[in-house]
Amino acid sequence: MVKHRTLLIVASATLALLALCCISPYLLAVMGWNVGYPVEPTGIPITRETEIQPQDEVLALWEGAWWPAEVLQVYDDGQIKIHYQGWGSEWDEVVSRARLQRPHQTADP
Repeated sequence: MVKHRTLLIVASATLALLALCCISPYLLAVMGWNVGYPVEPTGIPITRETEIQPQDEVLALWEGAWWPAEVLQVYDDGQIKIHYQGWGSEWDEVVSRARLQRPHQTADP
């Protein structure tokens, strides 16, 4: 009986953790958690010729969705370190320009 109860507790905890991992970012925001959320892509690519600098806002492709992000650093090899808005710094990553888009149309200089 104790063995079955332990198994039930472990199974319940596993299901609860799985459910938490799958909660929509929108629901987390409603619950008051400070998280980013996916947005619609703009289709405005960031190419090698695109001027980009730290603090610029971008959209970053991650796991099939586009997420608001901020440029932290631009490397000489064209890679860009970004911070996903609303997420902790442990999610910061270096990405290629192919995974980035402008969040909106910018005026030409």
